[in-house]
Amino acid sequence: MWLILALSFSVLGVIIIYLTNKNQGFKKKPLPKKWRIVGGLFWLLALLAWLQVYALSAAFFIWLFIISIMLICTPLMTLPLVFNKKSKPTNKRNKV
Repeated sequence: MWLILALSFSVLGVIIIYLTNKNQGFKKKPLPKKWRIVGGLFWLLALLAWLQVYALSAAFFIWLFIISIMLICTPLMTLPLVFNKKSKPTNKRNKV
């Protein structure tokens, strides 16, 4: 139970922090900067949940590892969206 909760808090925190970035690819406009505080609170809750399952050092490094992997993978999930926008065929042909 705590593992699922900790992983969910970590993922939610990463997604919220990513959506506040101006270079994010999911939305046209990023979330306001106030949402970074919410993302940080989710990360703190995730650390507390990891501490319920593991010892301090193990919980800290698992928490750090999950967040770093998600921060790497989240921008990569937007690549199909970017390539779909660029590869749409156009019907404009040069008329002679």
